Amino acid sequence: MDTFTQLLSFLTLPLVLYYVITTLVRRYRPKRLYVCPLDSQSDAYTSLLPVDFYTKPQQPGNNDGGYVYPSDSTTVLEQLRTVVATLHSQQALTSLDPHNLIDLHERLAYTNSNDLVNWFTVQFNLFAGSISALGTATHATLVKDARELKKLGCFALTEKNAGVLSGLLCDTIAYYNQDTKKIVIYTPTDDAKKCWISYAGNNEIEYAVVFAKWAQTNASNDSKQASVNTSIGKLFLTPHVVATVVKIRNNGTVLPGVRIEECYTRSDFRSNSFGTLTFTEFSAEPESLLNRYCSLDTTTGTLQVDDCYPKLFFKLSNRLLVGRLCLSATAIVCAKMVLQLVTKKVSNSKRRQFSYITDHLQLIQQQICEMDYYFHRFIKRFKIDPSTSVDIEELLERHIDEIFLIKAYVPPLSKYRRQMS
Repeated sequence: MDTFTQLLSFLTLPLVLYYVITTLVRRYRPKRLYVCPLDSQSDAYTSLLPVDFYTKPQQPGNNDGGYVYPSDSTTVLEQLRTVVATLHSQQALTSLDPHNLIDLHERLAYTNSNDLVNWFTVQFNLFAGSISALGTATHATLVKDARELKKLGCFALTEKNAGVLSGLLCDTIAYYNQDTKKIVIYTPTDDAKKCWISYAGNNEIEYAVVFAKWAQTNASNDSKQASVNTSIGKLFLTPHVVATVVKIRNNGTVLPGVRIEECYTRSDFRSNSFGTLTFTEFSAEPESLLNRYCSLDTTTGTLQVDDCYPKLFFKLSNRLLVGRLCLSATAIVCAKMVLQLVTKKVSNSKRRQFSYITDHLQLIQQQICEMDYYFHRFIKRFKIDPSTSVDIEELLERHIDEIFLIKAYVPPLSKYRRQMS
């Protein structure tokens, strides 16, 4: 028994000492202070201000220094073209990799309206970014035109039955018609129509990246494989969703095979013309398939996907992960700007009821700067050296849990700060 007691003491004493020491260290260790600037006055930011920022008549009491940002689509698009021209002159749009896009969203969030930032992210991350990441040399010209805003597009993923919170459900059908040598896209039910598609209702938008479930004549070994009736007969649904880039308008006129209806319910982005897309035997060239991770056998109409990409849909939807990071970057900027406004308002006011806020401003700034620190430390992982062979898509998938954690934490932080102002 004495031996057992001695052995127990020998094992437990180090654990007790470890617990005591770590508790004391945590209790008396100086708390780390996070510091970050709340505003950005460098030329990298001020160069993106609207051209009439200092000359437009001021509106007293406006939180943006008196400047009233436009919300009509024509003026917002004009401002977007000016901003993009400036970014091209600064060589800032040579890459659409996640790190560069996040940096650009931060710059724009400091200097431009929500409407402009929203249109920018749809055009450069969702539309051009998808074509760049999923397409091949066949689509290089379209990517170049999209970067220069010669071709405007939208991102048609979300369907009516899926809703915006679970947009990864897809019932739109795509297949290859060997008689016409075309890819055919069609909407089987009203619930499958593409819905709440940003800017699809705007006549300036001529292209769309459309996600659809692929169907073909070849049946798999799965006895539960679903089938659909199409214009060329019975086809079997594959487990894969493909992305195609198609032209939906020509000089403002909707093309045959697609019906576009505007969603009149607006979000905060008043210039955003949401739209629905319904396809009726819509034909597209085989080259419209974004085929970096898959290929189409035009002799059989069979989709060929490499074994290393079993979940092709998630490979295609990686731009949504980039969008989560861009949203988080702009939310942190928003929180900084709101805190700056609150601090200015409180310091210039002599009202006693504001005194209780002063005690919390330093704590609030610490929380924002802490999030800013960890966010920027995290996104450094996506800063890719062009000389290396790192696959950015694999990086995104590897850190998917952390991306969703940031998305869940940062935007609510910004919302909470806005309520305080």
